[in-house]
Amino acid sequence: MRQPKSRKRILMIVAASIIAAFAVIILTTIGLIIFNPDLFFNKYLKEKVEARFKEINPDNPVHIHSLHYHFWYNEIDADTINIYNKDSVLIYKITEASLSGIKFLQLIKGGPDTNEISHYIVEANSIYFRIPNSDYDINFKKFHFSFSE
Repeated sequence: MRQPKSRKRILMIVAASIIAAFAVIILTTIGLIIFNPDLFFNKYLKEKVEARFKEINPDNPVHIHSLHYHFWYNEIDADTINIYNKDSVLIYKITEASLSGIKFLQLIKGGPDTNEISHYIVEANSIYFRIPNSDYDINFKKFHFSFSE
């Protein structure tokens, strides 16, 4: 009779240990996303954005140097975004760009719905683009765009 009680106790300890291990993994993941979201964004989201852009524009690959998400401000920043033509010549360069108003759950589910973008504000420190078949380039400094305005 003693043996079933000790076996039951061992099974309960193993089950509690497994539940505790999963809780630690989940809490660690949530903590990393909240307090150091760059790990998630530069590995997962950046690759998804670059792959989706390549899918839509196969002749113009994009390279995003790094993304930073500011969880408390609902803002995502990109250091530099470069877009190249099929001959690997730089045609667009955007530096220090930010998109504010985007919520974390919108990023997780794959992007915002159409009615959710009305509060977005896009800013960039500089935008450069080469005019195709021309000797001219265009540069913008301090670009600001508000969807609601």
